Amino acid sequence: MAESAQITPDLIPAGTLQAPGPLFVSDSAINIWNTATDTAQSRIENRIVSPPIPIPTTLEDKCWVTLMALRREEELQETMRYLENAWRELTEVKKVLGIGN
Repeated sequence: MAESAQITPDLIPAGTLQAPGPLFVSDSAINIWNTATDTAQSRIENRIVSPPIPIPTTLEDKCWVTLMALRREEELQETMRYLENAWRELTEVKKVLGIGN
């Protein structure tokens, strides 16, 4: 009976990562991200080809904006997959209907 009364801890499978609670991005990292985004959009709209002047950041803020950039990249990859699937579907619909190329 003593054995059945023991509480066994839940084991975490090998290779499973756990992040500590919610993480809050610093206001300065958000400001840096917004400034960089605005600057990039302006450079694209105005066709500026000269190398950009890097925005000075602390090591902590650089870590945050790196994570933000990686997250944005993941979002864009998801969007691209969705668009590619939608495009294939449209192409197939056009074939079924006998329209288009």
